[in-house]
Amino acid sequence: MVKKIGWISSIFFIFSSPSFSNDLNDLCESLMSRYKEVRSYQCTYQAKTYYEGKQTETLMRYSYLSPNKIRMDIEKPKKGAVLIYNPGISNLVKVRPFPKLKFFVLNYALNDKKVSSDSGGTVDRSGLIHRAETICQLLQKRINKDSRDSLLISPTDIEGLKKISFEHLENGKIFKRSVTMDQNHLIRKIELFEENGKLIESYEWKNLEINPDLNPDLFKEF
Repeated sequence: MVKKIGWISSIFFIFSSPSFSNDLNDLCESLMSRYKEVRSYQCTYQAKTYYEGKQTETLMRYSYLSPNKIRMDIEKPKKGAVLIYNPGISNLVKVRPFPKLKFFVLNYALNDKKVSSDSGGTVDRSGLIHRAETICQLLQKRINKDSRDSLLISPTDIEGLKKISFEHLENGKIFKRSVTMDQNHLIRKIELFEENGKLIESYEWKNLEINPDLNPDLFKEF
């Protein structure tokens, strides 16, 4: 079980001036360089959102093969649906919505609302490397970015996990974001909070397997 570390913790490693900006750059460089070594991965991906008193959940087996081939085997909300994106074959997202109708396949543009998130996120940018890029971009937009108190890094826990917490501006609003990474600088969980600390989004990559030997046909056939 992941050890939870709250926003207010008794112990934090905090970057200190004048090396603050250099340490932040090193953190992002380490994060991005690690993903450059990733040729493939598989995981159980779970996403939860909490808006207007309603919780939604997405659960899937997520498979990735460089360069940017993606397969999603859905468990929730529509069990048995499969999505494939393979830019080497087509720029369209192929979806088999019904497991019993194996030859019934639909094709969608990346920006089609049926295969993109409410915020406009697209399948081709759903992988962990793009998440890492987004985190590094948001770190540059954080509140009081010249202050050492605007970025908190927890000590590594007994399972080798480390949590980075920071505030940032998004569409004129202040949000708090926490990113949990393992000892290999791979993202395991991202949480988004409103300014008052209310959790509104959670994304988790469980049972993450790096560089497995994946059959390329997995990204061609349902």
